[in-house]
Amino acid sequence: MLRTPPGPSVSAGIRLVVLVCCLAVSACATNTTAAPTADTAAPIVTTSNLESVGTPALARPVITRAAPSDPAAPADFFVGPVASGDGSGRGQSDAAAFAHLGRLIAAAPPGTVIELAADQGVYELSKPITIAGGGEVDSPITIRGPLDGPRPVLRGERTDPYDPQGETGSPAFRLEAGADHLVFALLECERVGNGCFNVVGDISDLTLQSITARNVRRFLDTGTESGARDASVTGLTVAEVRVEGFSKGVIRLGSDSHDVLIQDVVGDSQGQDGDNFAIGVHLVDSVHDVRLERVTMSNALDTLHDYWNGDGFATERDVFRVHLVGTEAANNSDAGYDLKSSSTVLEDVTAAGNKRNYRLWGEDMVVADCSGLDPLLRGGTGSPIQVQVLESAEVWMENCTFADSASATVVFSVEGTSSLELRDVDVEHSASGELSSVAGGADLTQFQVKVSTG
Repeated sequence: MLRTPPGPSVSAGIRLVVLVCCLAVSACATNTTAAPTADTAAPIVTTSNLESVGTPALARPVITRAAPSDPAAPADFFVGPVASGDGSGRGQSDAAAFAHLGRLIAAAPPGTVIELAADQGVYELSKPITIAGGGEVDSPITIRGPLDGPRPVLRGERTDPYDPQGETGSPAFRLEAGADHLVFALLECERVGNGCFNVVGDISDLTLQSITARNVRRFLDTGTESGARDASVTGLTVAEVRVEGFSKGVIRLGSDSHDVLIQDVVGDSQGQDGDNFAIGVHLVDSVHDVRLERVTMSNALDTLHDYWNGDGFATERDVFRVHLVGTEAANNSDAGYDLKSSSTVLEDVTAAGNKRNYRLWGEDMVVADCSGLDPLLRGGTGSPIQVQVLESAEVWMENCTFADSASATVVFSVEGTSSLELRDVDVEHSASGELSSVAGGADLTQFQVKVSTG
């Protein structure tokens, strides 16, 4: 059903005003998070009901992760690709062997800083470094490169340049249960398989900061390649990370992972094809309370099936309370945002050049201050769509702009029993294109939607 009322009702107008307040002014939020103590960082995001849009208990995620700090504390131990001197790690000339890093972490007291040398050659990896120890609350163990100059390079055996028929490579770090309260920073990781960091046991308080990765299957994963149960990370920060070339994804989180901050991360797949369902950021199982801020995912490509996959951001059905702020999805062969999660908020987001810029399946979804540019079908079946709302989704979009010039593009496609409400939306599209398609029992409602054609 397509509805275009002459003007908002009183209740709709109230909902709109309160939505703007809640999106712009923190005082509108109802904070249900306990006040921070000396042992917890001040919350960055607190739970807040967005009842303004008529959704019961729609909430932003609860995040206690503090923005990462400069890991500038002096080193206590030193590690090289191979041992030097007496191998104790007590000095740069007595560096411990990289192969013994897990043992060194397990024996180190909380608060220890371990520096990986950058001037003693590449850290060659034929198998992952297993870590099962860590620090304590407010006293993590830090593993980092030098504070100045080049960074240490961790290199696996993945075929380079990427070849889907070549060697996949193994993970770099394998984090087992007990690897809690750890910080990894100032590193480079290349030619590895299922994760520069592969979490295989339930852990807490992990920070990955200022790391560059190149030609990897994934940067971070919470599952094993055998498909066994995913592990949970409680308290995760991924910040200032750049991934250049991935075939499967940048970040995949599963199980009950929560309290997650992903900030200032750039992932460019560079079109690595042939690894089946490439997804930049993928949240599965019951992952919840996740904030992504200033994250860009681009060029995911998957041509293995008649319908080409390859998404920038994807969340699965049981995921909830996800907040995307200032994110961008560009030039992916399927969706920019393929979101099935509930209680999901997108603010100041951009999608450009994806087959389906926004593909939304979840209940209680709010999208504000968004833009969609030139959806593009690169191959395979399907058609270019700016916004596709499916199944029983409930989506509210406000203050968004959409622009395209292709006659094959559908701007708004609403299917199943889903509903899409548009407010203050500007659309530019081809005069021969289709503005909206509403099928079955779906519902499209428009308030102050301006359309221009060319």
